[in-house]
Order: sequence, then structure tokens, then C-alpha cells
Amino acid sequence: ENINQYLPKIPFTATWAFVATWDHVAYYGSTTNKGNTFQAALTTDTKKSFIILNYWDIQWTTGAASDGDPETGLGGTPAHAGFNSGDETNFYNIPGSQTDAIINITQTSNVNVPGRWVFQADDFKVPGVPTEVPKVPESNNCWL
Repeated sequence: ENINQYLPKIPFTATWAFVATWDHVAYYGSTTNKGNTFQAALTTDTKKSFIILNYWDIQWTTGAASDGDPETGLGGTPAHAGFNSGDETNFYNIPGSQTDAIINITQTSNVNVPGRWVFQADDFKVPGVPTEVPKVPESNNCWL
């Protein structure tokens, strides 16, 4: 139903779906109980395939292995989010990726649903690409 809502010109009836949810995941080297909650849903009708990424609660952007602060989960090299088909041609980086602004991914979308990103994977398409990059938090201690 979501695919038909977001991409009404593409007839689609799912025959298979896989959903993985990461609930309150800590960052590498964490010394706090901060956690991120997000989800990936893959679906196909055997001809067309789609990916739905849902970002619900994002409290950190960087683990200690990427030079992040073990107390805050911020700083260093922030997370990269999006879709990559692995062919070095078909990929999309969600605005704010690898910047401090990725903490606000729950407020961004390409389908007008905050925190939701949808991609067509079989014939690479990114619907409704937003033109605005999310704002960078005013300080590293700012949480939504």
C-alpha cells in the first residue's frame, strides 16, 4: 500500500517483503545508554523491487571507531545513510549524510513522511528528492 501511495504511476502488488528493525542500537564504544531506532523494509512483486527506510529515534551519529565522543556519540565522521546498489552508479546519499546534520534524519523524507525514505531498486529511482539539506544542530549537546 505504501508503494502505491508514494509511486501511484507504478502498478505494484507485493508478493514478498522482508522487514528488519534495529531497536535502540548503541554506538561502538558507547559509555551511555543512547540508542538509535530505525528500520529497512524490502519488497518485490518479482519484477519491481523497493526499499523503505524508516528512521524513528536517532540519538547518536558516530561511534568511537570513527572518532566520535564515547559520551555523546557525536563528532568524528558522522553516519552515512541512503541506498547503494553496489555498482558505483546507482546510489543516493540522504541529505546530511556524513555531516552533523544526519542527526535530523527523522525530519527528512523523499515521500513527505518525516523519517521515511523510499527507493525503487530494480530500475533505480528516487522519488520526490527534497531540495533542502537538513539543518546542522546548533551544538553537539542538542537532542531532539
